[in-house]
Amino acid sequence: MGEVKLPPPLAPDAHKGDAGRLFVLAGSAAFPGAALLCVEGALRGGAGLVTLGAFEPSLAGALVARRPEATLLDLSQSSDLVTGHLPREIASHRHQGRVAGPGLGAGSLTRQLVRCLLEDSFQGPLVLDADALNVAAPFLEQGRNYPGSLFLTPHPGEGARLFGKAIPKEEAGRIEAAGELARRAGAICILKGAGSVVSDGERSWICRAGNPGMATGGTGDVLAGLLGAYALRIGPEFSPFEAACAATWVHARAGDRAAQTLGRFGMLAGDLALEIAAVQRSEESR
Repeated sequence: MGEVKLPPPLAPDAHKGDAGRLFVLAGSAAFPGAALLCVEGALRGGAGLVTLGAFEPSLAGALVARRPEATLLDLSQSSDLVTGHLPREIASHRHQGRVAGPGLGAGSLTRQLVRCLLEDSFQGPLVLDADALNVAAPFLEQGRNYPGSLFLTPHPGEGARLFGKAIPKEEAGRIEAAGELARRAGAICILKGAGSVVSDGERSWICRAGNPGMATGGTGDVLAGLLGAYALRIGPEFSPFEAACAATWVHARAGDRAAQTLGRFGMLAGDLALEIAAVQRSEESR
């Protein structure tokens, strides 16, 4: 795969539990598509079981229609976040990794959710994306105490809200900004955009794939789910930094394949998600 590698292959006798269980906290009445695209990115990335934790009950019908392979946990009746606690339904659910943020909205409950996730004793990987990042600035340094692998996936606007200042447009400035965010949060940062930057605070990698057709709503949600799936495979042969690089690369190459088929003006985030499997297959055959 060149500079980056895919997650290690599963054993011949592996079952869906071996591929990992991912819990996705995403979506709302206003943004149901964000949840569905994130779930699809995770499924296409090889997660064995994906559960959508939904604070909006209407997401159940949308999930069944779009991605029946996933399961749903109804959180709409939970009042725990109002009192500053992680919903008990999440704490008791069986999973190894979490993704939070796409389409949740940037209100007080999302702020409480992000704080609770960062303070939780859960040791699996945690991906914070989209609205989770829009409210995370007050809690960013708490990420240093998070017991598992933490990933941040901001675009420049979300990065600016975390920083409190604009993200530079030139590559050197973007590399430094991604590194600073990673160091502040004790996380792996994927600063999205043309030439996405992956940094762990000490080293950086630039993704040279991708195209302007990916500048459309929902592509980042697909990446968050894909990264969540790859993060489930972290181990002795596959580091958190490698997982972030791999997800960024496959996502960008999927965007390039979609552009070749549909053109940069006609491609959608859902088209990109469909290309993930083809990119992974082509990389595996190398």
